[in-house]
Amino acid sequence: MYVQTSSVIVGNSSSKGKKNESNPFLPDYLKDSLLDRYNRELKYPIPIPTCWNVNDCSSDLKIDDNLLSVRYKGNRKAAAVRANYYIPEETGIYYFEVDVLDGGNGDLISIGVATPYLGLRRHVGLYW
Repeated sequence: MYVQTSSVIVGNSSSKGKKNESNPFLPDYLKDSLLDRYNRELKYPIPIPTCWNVNDCSSDLKIDDNLLSVRYKGNRKAAAVRANYYIPEETGIYYFEVDVLDGGNGDLISIGVATPYLGLRRHVGLYW
């Protein structure tokens, strides 16, 4: 299996591919949002997810050097990886893209948002 996130965070079609000039990691659709306003006033801005976290990843996954691509290299039923930061509630709405470049041999792929309590050997959204 091979999954890659978008290297450019995009918003609606009018801002597709553009980034906020005041913060290169903040996409246009979050410009003037509560998060953007907080970050302009705070000494330590609130970060948003920008890549996979190599320190919070199942041993059955390999994160490529670009930190945007993940390869499954194990034989377990499930493996998970988290982003480098959580999605702050100040964003209001958060958008991300994932491309599945190779789905394996009919394997189950779960992509979604989870709490930090989800184990790294579980599928997002599945409870068994």
